[in-house]
Amino acid sequence: MMVRLTCFNCTLWRRLGRECDFQPRQAQNAVRVDAPPEPVKFTPRIGLSLLDRARAYPVLVKSLPKAVEGVTLRAQNRKVELPNLEITVQEVYRFSKEDAVVFLLRLKNTTNTTLDLVPSSFAARVAQERFEQSIANGPRTLAPGGSADAEFAIVGLPDGTRNDLSADNAFTILINNARRETKVAGAESSTEAGRP
Repeated sequence: MMVRLTCFNCTLWRRLGRECDFQPRQAQNAVRVDAPPEPVKFTPRIGLSLLDRARAYPVLVKSLPKAVEGVTLRAQNRKVELPNLEITVQEVYRFSKEDAVVFLLRLKNTTNTTLDLVPSSFAARVAQERFEQSIANGPRTLAPGGSADAEFAIVGLPDGTRNDLSADNAFTILINNARRETKVAGAESSTEAGRP
C-alpha cells in the first residue's frame, strides 16, 4: 500500500516538487541463524580502534556513519563511590560486531593524599559477575582532590566466547588504588635527634 500526498502551498517542497510518496514501514521478521556469531579475536589494534571510535563517536556519527554502524550509546552519568575514589560512568558504548563494551569515565580523588592507580586492573561488575578489561587507558596517579578521564574496553570473554553485554546494564566499575604514604622529613629527624 502506497500513499501519495500532494501539497499545494508548501514552501519547503517548492524546490523538490509538490508530491511525496509514503510507504508503510516493512515489518521486520526474525531471521533464523544456524550458528551464533563468531567471537572476535582480540588484538591490541582492535582494542585501540574501539577506544578511538568511542572517543570520536560524536564526530563519526555525522561524518562517517559506517564506522559506527551497529554501535549503541548510553549516556549514564552515574556515580560509583569507592573508598578513595569517585568514578563517574559518563558513557557506555556497545560495539555489537566486535562484542565489546567501552566505558568513558571520570575519576576523582576524594582523599587528601595522592592516589596510585592501576589502569590495567579496571573491571566492570554486573550483579555478581565480574568482567576484566581487555584494554585500558587512564592516569597512574591522582593528586588530592584531582580529577582525570579514563577509558577501558571489555571484549568478549577470556575463553574466547562472546559476552553479549548490554550498554544498558547498571555497571559497577572497579579499579585497584592505594593511598601514597607521605614521609615527613622533619618528623624523622626530630625523633632521631631525641635519641641518645
